[in-house]
Amino acid sequence: MKKNIIYILTFISCYISFSQVILSEKDENLFKEIPQEKIFLHFNSSFLLAGENLYYKIYCLNAQNNKLSSLSKIAYVEFVDSNLEVIFKQKIKLISGLGQGDFFIPSSILSGNYKIVAYTQWMRNAGELNIFQNDISIVNPFNENQDAIINKTVDTLLANKKGKINYNKNDFIIAPKEFFELKLNKKNFKSREKIILKFTNNKNLGNYSLSVRKVTPFEIPKRYNSVDAIKNNIDFKKNTPKSIFLPELRGELIFGTVYERDSNLPAADVKVTLTITGNDKLFKIANTNNLGRFYFNISENYEQSNAIIQVLNKYKNYKLNIENLPIKMYDYLSFSNFKINELANEFILKQSIYNQIENAYKEVKLTKINQVEPELPFYNKIGKTYDLDDFTRFPTIKETIIEVVDAVTIKSRNGKSLLDIIWENKMDKSGLLPLVIFDGIIIENHNEFLNFNARKVKKIHVVREKYLYGTQLFEGVISFESIKGDINGFNSERKDYIVNIDLLKPLEKKSYFKQVYDKNKFEHIPDYRNQLLWMPNLSLSSKDEEVIFYTSDNKGEFEICIEGFTESGKPVSLREIINVE
Repeated sequence: MKKNIIYILTFISCYISFSQVILSEKDENLFKEIPQEKIFLHFNSSFLLAGENLYYKIYCLNAQNNKLSSLSKIAYVEFVDSNLEVIFKQKIKLISGLGQGDFFIPSSILSGNYKIVAYTQWMRNAGELNIFQNDISIVNPFNENQDAIINKTVDTLLANKKGKINYNKNDFIIAPKEFFELKLNKKNFKSREKIILKFTNNKNLGNYSLSVRKVTPFEIPKRYNSVDAIKNNIDFKKNTPKSIFLPELRGELIFGTVYERDSNLPAADVKVTLTITGNDKLFKIANTNNLGRFYFNISENYEQSNAIIQVLNKYKNYKLNIENLPIKMYDYLSFSNFKINELANEFILKQSIYNQIENAYKEVKLTKINQVEPELPFYNKIGKTYDLDDFTRFPTIKETIIEVVDAVTIKSRNGKSLLDIIWENKMDKSGLLPLVIFDGIIIENHNEFLNFNARKVKKIHVVREKYLYGTQLFEGVISFESIKGDINGFNSERKDYIVNIDLLKPLEKKSYFKQVYDKNKFEHIPDYRNQLLWMPNLSLSSKDEEVIFYTSDNKGEFEICIEGFTESGKPVSLREIINVE
């Protein structure tokens, strides 16, 4: 299997076309041997109000054995309205087939029926019908037009007068006891009371997600469970495309083509760079293939949501074209005609007030973004740094180099000025130029850059060592760091050999707020949570384990929902109902 994946990566580099690979006849059998993927998305509710959060957990599975897939490293989650417009789109990093995220439902969204879809690029080769989709209905009580969701004649299945719901136990897939048993300390609770979930006799390791949420007093769109996910079998013998979407095996993929300016023909063996600026600068080099095409894998973390791609050498002879992924069309989607009647208004009004109170106290009920270690600059901070605030300031880069930076000199070649590094041992000189970058962007026109305003520069870092990046050797590195990221205005010659592109940055992983009442910190703070707990990563070991959380002042019936898969690929789906009085 690993050999097949390595081989497909080899021919990928030869046949990239609009982010797809053209399959030859000999490659079709190989393509079939690489397992397809499918996604199960566990999310907290299929009925939400504006002001609430939709939380989700991604399980990316090997379609052959239902084990977590190690193939794709990126998944996409989109929220689509009935006009087939994408309202939200998120890119999620997958670690061993797992990922997580959330959407906040804003007050600008209209009431109506929506779809949440999830996929990897590799999944698209099996056809769009194999992409995960589920109905979600939204009510925005702040919007006057509710025709899309409220119908006076519809028979909404409301609760009886006591507010109790009659559940069909067949709707709840109970996890077999050989996986684990779930035990509650009790079934009826008071406000702000501790709930203890005990997981016992677990003999099947796996990964699960846990949601505890208030039950709506009427029927809502069906949520698929993990058992439903394994029913979708994909057969490539009936569906072998002539061209395939590339699997994002190492991270995000960015594609493009370089053309010769005069002939407009694809340019082979041309070096192209990608730069993402910010504190954790990212710099990559790729070579074009015999069709003039290149691609970048981005597995690193980064801050900025844009990148700069440029031709490295003899740049005036070439022009760039960035080939975006094809726009997804959702013509195949069939939207629910879910409606509720005006009898639901009381529930919606009450819950909407609770949501507003909860949102008003978000500052004390924080969800934290998990901080990741910033990536070191590609030159690993070796060399010497000049903090220009420690020296007399000069107006231009040229004067600053002459007066301050003793490791750099300015020399003339063919009537143009160039930056060069002063080496302690001249025998080390190779005759090559250093890599000169400003906030990670390569400076090709040194002559113009020397007149740039040096008061916008914070630091200059010089690496006095030969630097090999990819297949390109540089005579050291001269890195300029701006104060405010203001890199405009110094290269008027920039045209079609340098391209600015917007990036859909992968969502940061979060640790969600978990209410605790062991201490008196929250005693006087209102608590009307209808989502008592969202735990996207519930990893159970062979030992008995406990999950502890607390009820709120929001009374009613709450559903405990556990979804996931054992390590052997068996689905686990469990529901329990508790009551808060």
